[in-house]
Amino acid sequence: MLEETKRLTLEALPDIHKMLRREISFITSEYQHRGIGALMLHHKLDFKQLKADGVQGIVSEATSKANQHLLSSRGYKKVAQLPDSVYKQLFIHLHDGTRNIEAFFYDLR
Repeated sequence: MLEETKRLTLEALPDIHKMLRREISFITSEYQHRGIGALMLHHKLDFKQLKADGVQGIVSEATSKANQHLLSSRGYKKVAQLPDSVYKQLFIHLHDGTRNIEAFFYDLR
């Protein structure tokens, strides 16, 4: 599923040739709503250096409503979404009622 999401993301960003990828992060429910996800989002990233290195943006997949909301609220734009048919075919139900894996992009240009 993630490979398909990556493919859809690359199709949605044809003018992006160098990006940083964030792999999926997850905060267990007992530690959610404490700002941990927000702290982890750009921890140790030097945007100035990334730009100097030619990185055009950051891409991140989100499988939970909380992570999708976090990315949206921090300036990431949704660029791809895995179709519902994939979940139905594999009989997958995400734990928090999230309908789809969504890919987000943070533009550094």
